[in-house]
Amino acid sequence: MSKRTFILLGVACLILVLAIPFMDTENNARVASEKSAEQAQRDVEKAEMSRRVAIQTDSRIALKNYLKDPDSAEIRNHNGNCGEVNSKNSFGGYTGFKRFIASSAIVAVEGDNMDSDEFQKAWEQVCK
Repeated sequence: MSKRTFILLGVACLILVLAIPFMDTENNARVASEKSAEQAQRDVEKAEMSRRVAIQTDSRIALKNYLKDPDSAEIRNHNGNCGEVNSKNSFGGYTGFKRFIASSAIVAVEGDNMDSDEFQKAWEQVCK
């Protein structure tokens, strides 16, 4: 092998050795970018879940504050501001499950403080 070929082969090896860390850095940057995007997506999902929990908690508190006997309340199918409630009335008897829409601003219980037709319209707008 000639001296010139040996030098060219040495330079090629040197270039390859020097390029490897840069290729790895690019890969690490891509992986870090993907992880950042995944973390950002998880943060968005976590914030949305916290928002939903807060809405439902506020709804439950407002509903219980509205009821005559909040400790007797049985709540089912609660999703956001909407659900069904069964609680005791002034005579101590359960009323049966009724649909409700509740937020910190207003509480509507079907057939209780809102006409059934009006309630149905509100239900279709807010709960579906």
